[in-house]
Amino acid sequence: MLYTLDYSGWTPQAIQTEAQARNAVVCDIRYSPASRHPQWTKRQLAQLLGARYQHVQALGNPNYKTGGPIELANYEAGKQAVAELLATGQSVILMCACKDLATCHRRTAAERLAADLGVPITHLVLPKKQHTQKAQGRLF
Repeated sequence: MLYTLDYSGWTPQAIQTEAQARNAVVCDIRYSPASRHPQWTKRQLAQLLGARYQHVQALGNPNYKTGGPIELANYEAGKQAVAELLATGQSVILMCACKDLATCHRRTAAERLAADLGVPITHLVLPKKQHTQKAQGRLF
């Protein structure tokens, strides 16, 4: 099974729980897995998720900073990495930072992978419990 998610609004621990529940590896498909928020750096995610984390730069969009067209860095290499994970019986979660699925390269990557590998796609959304917890923490 192939899943996608944007980490906006999620906690790393919630993604860890989601990955465990789905027997999935989180494939970080950001071209550059850095963030001004330390919990979203490659190092921190790899430390938290362990074997459930893999950075797949090949499925990253090298044009993400320029606003240029969506381009996958090396689709064939990325497809091979995902196919190998799926062959072990694990699911794959393609993760990126972009909140809008319609304009994010993860949609392009997921649709191509689904077509080429014959797997269904599910786009994961933030669990309602987290929405509620975030709203309760706000001052109105």
